[in-house]
Amino acid sequence: MAKFISTASAYVSRLFHTPNQRVVIAGMDSCGKTTLLYRLKANKFAVTIPTIGFNVETIQRQGVDFTLLDIGGGCSSLARMTHIYFYPESIVVFLIDASDTERMDYSILELKILLDGHYDIQHMVIVFTKLDLAEATTNFPDLVKRTKAVVSSYKTLGFQCEVYDDLNRFSAATGAQMDILMKRLVSIANKVPTNVMKEPAQKASEPPKGHSPYEEFRKRATEESKHVDQKLSADEFMARMIVGKLTDWSHYPHIRAGFITLCDCLLKESVVFEATDIFLEKLEKMLKASPGRFRNTVHRTMTTFWLHRIYMAMLLDMQDRGSLPSRDEFHGFVLRHLDLMDGRSWERHYTKDLLFSPSARDNWRLPDRDPLAQTIIDIPQKEEKESKRPPSSAKPNKNSEILKRFAYATLKTAKTANRRRAAVINETFPLIQSQIMRLRAESPGAAEPYSETQAYFWIQILHAAVQSLPPDYGLDISRLSYESFKLLFPNLLAADDAWKGYYSPEQWDSIEARMSTILPKLNPLPSIFQAPDKTCMDEAITSTLDEKYASKGNRSAPDGQPSMEDIFLQVRLAVKATSLSIYSNTNPPDTHEGLIRHIFNQIIAVHPEPLVARKSLSIVAWDAVQFLVDDLQVTHAVFWSRMVLSAFYTMEASFHEKAAQFQTMEPGSVAAEKMQNELFPLFLTASPELIWDGLWKSYYSDVAWKSEDAGKMYLLPDLRQIPYVEGRKESSWM
Repeated sequence: MAKFISTASAYVSRLFHTPNQRVVIAGMDSCGKTTLLYRLKANKFAVTIPTIGFNVETIQRQGVDFTLLDIGGGCSSLARMTHIYFYPESIVVFLIDASDTERMDYSILELKILLDGHYDIQHMVIVFTKLDLAEATTNFPDLVKRTKAVVSSYKTLGFQCEVYDDLNRFSAATGAQMDILMKRLVSIANKVPTNVMKEPAQKASEPPKGHSPYEEFRKRATEESKHVDQKLSADEFMARMIVGKLTDWSHYPHIRAGFITLCDCLLKESVVFEATDIFLEKLEKMLKASPGRFRNTVHRTMTTFWLHRIYMAMLLDMQDRGSLPSRDEFHGFVLRHLDLMDGRSWERHYTKDLLFSPSARDNWRLPDRDPLAQTIIDIPQKEEKESKRPPSSAKPNKNSEILKRFAYATLKTAKTANRRRAAVINETFPLIQSQIMRLRAESPGAAEPYSETQAYFWIQILHAAVQSLPPDYGLDISRLSYESFKLLFPNLLAADDAWKGYYSPEQWDSIEARMSTILPKLNPLPSIFQAPDKTCMDEAITSTLDEKYASKGNRSAPDGQPSMEDIFLQVRLAVKATSLSIYSNTNPPDTHEGLIRHIFNQIIAVHPEPLVARKSLSIVAWDAVQFLVDDLQVTHAVFWSRMVLSAFYTMEASFHEKAAQFQTMEPGSVAAEKMQNELFPLFLTASPELIWDGLWKSYYSDVAWKSEDAGKMYLLPDLRQIPYVEGRKESSWM
């Protein structure tokens, strides 16, 4: 555990740029830490949700750069790791809510716990908050007296601790006396010794001045490419590797094996991590095939590190050249990225203590020096090619496009949820009907009336198309968008009149067809089509790659984000799957929709009345995910509890009024269960993004989310910040 805490501290230290003065804002939950943070950041009042985890912001005042860390209060499992946030140059601002008369004793106890830690920090200041409230005025003198008594009882703290009792009007909400606090923090920061602010740099060995290593790398790469093993095709090379028949297994063939493995995983959801699993599996086969011949050992962090570097270089190729490299152009690829020839480049990112630890050997660990480069964002969008699809003789039909998209979403949902297709179809029909009815209500004449037969027809047609895909071509509909899927069957899906081969116009447009599913009279519906030709399959793969890697430049649309139709279906299925008749709070949920419902149920069970009394909801949400913490999924626990809580606060007033009614009902009663089953669909429909288990991709990179570090501590998002401010949002999903 000590080793992990050391590297966790290294991660936290990277949150603070070395020249910045570090300020840690601590205190109990709901004492105003986040309000203070964003008052200092934006000089305005922000209505915030309770913090689970922590928030980080940077500001500059009077020539001093500050990095502010707001630690969420009340989360006991995170609080035990508070010490990793404190450094010798840190200023700790401890807040006490003077208006919270019920928890005054707990605030004093929290202060004692912090002082008992004897942390190696520079300075601590104690500030009383919410002094604009009437309750605080009465309690303030006694609270100041008790606080000073606690501080004076510690004779050897090792740092200066001040009680700012003269800030007797202080309020982060109104901004009163904020300027005085800031001036004092600047004054303290200017007294921090420069040798304390500086951290000893640990750098990798550098070449002598005037010497460029790249010429040496180029020479080595060119020589290595002439080796007999490098004359083999990609398939032959990997086949010989697996059976231990390669004559050379130095750095260059290592990189080539990783490159080929990545090329085979480009359509995968988590390219680097799935490539790591495949590479290590092949490496183990190689070592077993030729025991004692190779010096390698299976090392997950080292393998993931190198695959990540190669993958970043491949994305640079796509940025600079407009396409990803192919499996058989490895040598040219290396010459374009000579830094890959530096076999000791890991030294810039890892200490030996971490990289060669058992933990790093068996698991993926984040660097404890420089962080890894993240995905480039300037991948050019390709011009859309002129469509070669034959024009349809039928008049464009809005319904047919809706039906095709929902049909595809139905098939994807049935596969990913591992459910019977018939059951998912039955769930789909009402959704399609409501969508068409809404469209007709918004724009009369924009769509034809809903027809169950037409909906069923397109589901069967797309099912037959899916069944015709060659299994060995890597085309998985769970990873294939509808736009890419259409390229596989351009003649079929571009036309709206495919039904004419099966139904007569009288059947197709009949009232009976609208009300129920009727079978065709002309020809039976197909169960399979002829497989698409290679050109169509290559176009679909190219389209998928373009979608996947173009999304790197658009953080609002992360790779794998479901379509609106997918989300419609998933929300409906989630509501049904977690209904109280079959869902229980007593056992930890084993599905994603169960997790969301579990957190929601815990929050709604203690929903405060009136709405403004918001104490302890962060604790409730955090307690709901303790089973994830126990399972070493700390970042996952913080993320999902925080996202659900944020969504809860953005609900409209009518929802909160119903929630307040729920509080008046007898727990477990029929009326309470009915109300709870009404509230959850309203909640999930307003924030449908929560049902996507990959929502974290909007905030975290794979390398952060899937690290062992993320399991044992809370990692800040490395792509964009998690919402913290209350405000009704307009969903872009539904």
